[in-house]
Amino acid sequence: MQRQNEWASDDHDFLMAEANKHMSDIIMKKSERNVTISRIALLRIGVALQRRVIHLILSYLYGKNSRFITSIHIEQVLHMFQGKKTTAELHLSDSLIVRRDYDLCHFLRGSMNRMEEQAQILRIPGRISLAEWEIETYVTENVHLVEGQHQMVLDYEKVFEPLLVRRKQPQDRMSCRGMEGTKKIGRLFIDRKIAKQEREAWPLLVDGKGEVLWVPFLHRSKLANIDHQTKKVVVVSCKRLDD
Repeated sequence: MQRQNEWASDDHDFLMAEANKHMSDIIMKKSERNVTISRIALLRIGVALQRRVIHLILSYLYGKNSRFITSIHIEQVLHMFQGKKTTAELHLSDSLIVRRDYDLCHFLRGSMNRMEEQAQILRIPGRISLAEWEIETYVTENVHLVEGQHQMVLDYEKVFEPLLVRRKQPQDRMSCRGMEGTKKIGRLFIDRKIAKQEREAWPLLVDGKGEVLWVPFLHRSKLANIDHQTKKVVVVSCKRLDD
């Protein structure tokens, strides 16, 4: 019995370490009270690791009150993520809410802000509408495609999925093409003389690692640039529906 317990403990430690390795691919946004994850990325890993990722997220949000976490809670969350309902909400103990919005899933200790509510996963290929904006992606082997002002072209193999379209956040920065270092997105809006009320609604394209790839019509990142080894590209197009 002692040996069996030791083996079980070793197995648990190993699986928790493996779950930790996947966290950066699964978590889209993280703050002290809210965590947003990609449901698709979570479901790509084994069920044993899915349970442990959920446990790690709940432990982070509960903090000292992690005693509230039970196997029942974890199974309820997993069942909601695996289910056919694209939107659902689960209320756990100690005022913690888990919300599914299509392929984004939110763990909340407080209310979501406007930017988090309006974030959307952009599939490749795919199309989404966000307020008065429409953004579309497709894949092509035409690696010599010339970028238009309303487009950006990315090396398909260098793109970290899932892509996310969301509003600007105060800490957002971008490694701008043609510039050294990084630049604050807020400063980019000011330099381009974008009205304050427009800045709040302007979409950003963000990759699976949380890096800002594109501010449509204004600037794009150095990341995922095409080169002589590029075989396929992702074309992202954007238009304003009110234009």
